[in-house]
Amino acid sequence: MLPQQLTFRTLQPVPSGPPQEIEVNALSSRTALLMWQPTNNDQLNGVLTGYVINVTEIEIGNQNQIVTQGAQYTFHNLNPFYHYSFLVAAVTVGQGPFSAIFSLQMPQDVPTAPPVSIEVTLFNSSALSIGWRPPSAGQQNGIIEGYTVRLVEVITGNERVIDTGGPHTEVFVTSLHPHYVYELSVAAQTVGVGPYSSPTVIQMDEDIPSGPPTNVTATSLSSTSIKLTWMPPPLHNQNGIIREYIIHYYVSETRESVVKQSPDNYTSTIITDLHPYYTYSFEVAAVTVGAGPLSTEFTIRTLESEPTGAPQAVESVAVSSSSVRLTWNPPLPEEQNGMIRSYHINVTSVDDKNLMEFFETDGLNTIFIINSLHPYYLYTITIAAFTVDLGPHATVQERTHPEIPSGAPMNLTVVALNSSTTQVSWDPPLSETQNGPISGYVVQISGINTDEDFEIQSYEGPNTFTVSNLHPFYAYAYTIAAIGTGIGPYSTALVFQMPEEVCTAVVRNVTVDVLSATSVAVSWLPPYVQSWNGVITSYTIIYELLGKVNGGSSTQPIQTDTLVYPQPGMMFNNDPDPRASAQLPLQFESVKIGLLEEFYVYQFSVYLENSVGISDASQSIGIEMPPAAPSGPPSSVTALALSSTSILVTWDNPDDFDANGIITAFEIILKDSSNHLRNFTQPPSAFSFHLEGLNKYAEYRVELSAQNSEGRGPFSNPVFINTLEDVPSAPVDIGVESVNSTAVAIKWSPPLSPNGILLFYKITYDGYKISEGNDVNTPENEHSVPATGGNSAVLFGLQSGFTYSFEVRANTSVGFGDGSQVTFQVADAEVDKSETGNEDGSTPAITATAIVAGLAFLVLIVLVTALLWRRIKRKHKFKLRQGDSQE
Repeated sequence: MLPQQLTFRTLQPVPSGPPQEIEVNALSSRTALLMWQPTNNDQLNGVLTGYVINVTEIEIGNQNQIVTQGAQYTFHNLNPFYHYSFLVAAVTVGQGPFSAIFSLQMPQDVPTAPPVSIEVTLFNSSALSIGWRPPSAGQQNGIIEGYTVRLVEVITGNERVIDTGGPHTEVFVTSLHPHYVYELSVAAQTVGVGPYSSPTVIQMDEDIPSGPPTNVTATSLSSTSIKLTWMPPPLHNQNGIIREYIIHYYVSETRESVVKQSPDNYTSTIITDLHPYYTYSFEVAAVTVGAGPLSTEFTIRTLESEPTGAPQAVESVAVSSSSVRLTWNPPLPEEQNGMIRSYHINVTSVDDKNLMEFFETDGLNTIFIINSLHPYYLYTITIAAFTVDLGPHATVQERTHPEIPSGAPMNLTVVALNSSTTQVSWDPPLSETQNGPISGYVVQISGINTDEDFEIQSYEGPNTFTVSNLHPFYAYAYTIAAIGTGIGPYSTALVFQMPEEVCTAVVRNVTVDVLSATSVAVSWLPPYVQSWNGVITSYTIIYELLGKVNGGSSTQPIQTDTLVYPQPGMMFNNDPDPRASAQLPLQFESVKIGLLEEFYVYQFSVYLENSVGISDASQSIGIEMPPAAPSGPPSSVTALALSSTSILVTWDNPDDFDANGIITAFEIILKDSSNHLRNFTQPPSAFSFHLEGLNKYAEYRVELSAQNSEGRGPFSNPVFINTLEDVPSAPVDIGVESVNSTAVAIKWSPPLSPNGILLFYKITYDGYKISEGNDVNTPENEHSVPATGGNSAVLFGLQSGFTYSFEVRANTSVGFGDGSQVTFQVADAEVDKSETGNEDGSTPAITATAIVAGLAFLVLIVLVTALLWRRIKRKHKFKLRQGDSQE
């Protein structure tokens, strides 16, 4: 019997492998499809019940797990442009291992929010700056490629769109309309334009109008008033709130321009106080924050009125005994006030009041012959112009039938009231040459050196006339004639020269040329002759010293000097009389100025002077003088003796005006009494020098000079200095003579090197004698001799036959110097008595020695031996004494 078969299944474990061939694709910016193949059967290890998907949003770290049955899954509502990672695991009784990570970046999408924090800055009336911050990162949905700015004119609805062309968060916008209100919004761009921000309302600043008022018209209301109307500029040209209007009008007849303001913003106004029958051109400008352009010009003429002025230059001439010719000019244009239609002439006889006549002539005529007059009557003639009414009249008087005067006025005189005005006066012609009443005079004035010629007529007035606007110092020829029925002969010309006046111009083309370190040449051209106004008497050159070159020149002069040109013996290059030289080309004047300070800054200006006064200064010219060798020595030179062989020399820089440049070194010259010369050079920073190795108590001469780049300057005045005293050297040439057996005379010469002022000499002496084989010594004695008392002494009280050692030393204020020694034997008393042959009883030392030597050869040997021994002993003693003195 077969055993029974058992069938069973092992328990399921979790899968041991992940799903295969995983693939993930973006379907849109927010949707993705994840697909895979099931886990291999050999790794499934059981019955597949589903899948677990682990998805991670990398940017923010969010993780989600999704369980699904199928082998694919569609994800919705993902964030555009975000990175996602996907893992898939199979599930049986449990979850198997995850697959490898699969990543996907979602496509970009348009932003879902607008930019934020929009700020606007107005720069002027037509430009502004717009700034913003990007949308939040979660709402950008991609890479922002740029921004779109939209500006909408509220009034017109016109829209302006600006693309920044990059991710800039600021844009500068120009060419906006002043005073317009704009709605501003901004949108971000990725793959498209996102939503716009809420509108920001901006009103631009006001500006001046860009267009003029329109429909300008004017209406004449009267002869002195005009009504002006206009319309405001078009709205798009107003650029703000119109606060007022400015009216410009131009008067053609007078060429006068007037500006008026229209109050508030009225569009009409009445302009008064105008001139009758004048042509006015009106322009209007609107004003906001300033005035805009002027409108098209509108021209209109005021209404006519009666003349306000009489005819001009009215003249009457008796043509015959019964007729007078009347001539005139119309009233001045500004007094006509309309179109002159006629002239009204009234003629009245002064001699017969009953003779009156009235004439009317056409307004175009300015000449009229009055006939049927009484011979040689004086008539008063008036003439007035007529427009819409009669204006004021002009009056002349004339007598019929006169003859032209045959004589000229007399005693013509001209008096200057000032440099440009004269008063002319005269007397009438002789009565026999007047040939009738004189109606007036004609004065003719001609410039002698110019083409000035003019004529002045005087009627029925005093025989004087004032002439103005003449040229100072010009000569004019005056002549005068009387007027009867015509102009009589002219008087002999009277030449009159106008007084001088201060020159009205300054000299030209001033130049300054450096001639040397201390001199310049100043040149200039006179002003044009027309402005001389007199005879040039001189030029004044002012030159101011401002300071050293490179030394911080001051605007205030340190020193001011004046030179007047020409000086005695000098001549002008130009004729000083403008009447003679008016046609001549002007030449340069030039003058040399010396004694300037080297290496200083000067400023030059030139003045012109005539007899009246001095002109203004020319343009100032600054000049730097070149350096030169110093003109002065170092200052404050002193010398101080430091010891008997050294001195200290001190000094300062030369005076500022003597340095003439930058000091580069100092030279010191030292001379002794024998003119032995020693030179030393010190740098510019040193102001003292220690001189050593000099002679004792010697006089020295010290001189210093300064040097710069141009050379060496003069030496200072010598400073004399003595080195200090020292002990003297030993006296020389000592000699001793016997006076008698107890006295000697000693002489010497002064030390070769006194080293000071000798005060006295000191003689030190002692004696010895060998007697009976023993030395006998005398005490040491001293004797002083004043240096002024001679170089000798007589010493008394000596021991007869003793040999003495004498030492002489000189003394200064410092002390005793070295001594000079001599040995001498005083004569024996007996020898002195028998051998004395001189009148004074003295015997030379050499004679005494010879006598002693002659006594006995043996005694001489003893003496010599003793003397040598004594000298050795005394020499040692003197050396000790000399050492004591030096201490």
